[in-house]
Amino acid sequence: MNDPGDPPGLRVVLDVRPLQDTSRSPVTARYLDGLLSAFDAAPLPGESFAFLLQSDLEDPTQHFAKLDVVGRRLLPPTRLLRSAAMTIDPFLLRGASVGAAWRAERRGAAGAVYHAVAGTSPLFARIPIVVTLLDLAPWELPQVFQRGPAVRFGQRLRTQLLRDAAAIIVGTEAVATAARRLLRLHHDRLRVVPLAADPAFQERVIVACEEITGTAGAVFRR
Repeated sequence: MNDPGDPPGLRVVLDVRPLQDTSRSPVTARYLDGLLSAFDAAPLPGESFAFLLQSDLEDPTQHFAKLDVVGRRLLPPTRLLRSAAMTIDPFLLRGASVGAAWRAERRGAAGAVYHAVAGTSPLFARIPIVVTLLDLAPWELPQVFQRGPAVRFGQRLRTQLLRDAAAIIVGTEAVATAARRLLRLHHDRLRVVPLAADPAFQERVIVACEEITGTAGAVFRR
């Protein structure tokens, strides 16, 4: 139950396309599912959501019954364009997010924000952008992830959008340090929010520790 003194929530514009096709980006899908489950478990007064979805796949957000969803924008399936999607998505997301924050304050929200978790963020957005950065591999291994000219251009565009974001969330201090080095991000925009291990992953770690030491599993549980 919420405390009467809880601050008002935000209107959150969120690209939830990874939840529609979990095999393509399982880590992002798992993160989004955990994030929305947490919001659904303890909604704040004034908090609402505008979801961006692929038009050709089922909507997996319907089971979050407590979320105040003010709109669902259906996007064309740019995933079918493969590497070209990185270049097209920022323009597509900008158009889809226009108007999503309209009258957010009238519904009790403190404001509006675009939370980018999946891929890139919108170009020239009219609301602040917060990015959760789950993977630095495209910048750490450019020879693997930036082979074609379309991918390289899309990745440069994504990098610039990251630098323009109001805040960037990472899971550890080590990732924050690497992000500053690789992307030349200003330290004031980085926020370290530790990510809890998935329960299934936790159980695998416990088993592995017990197999290696015979006692580490008990220590891990404490």
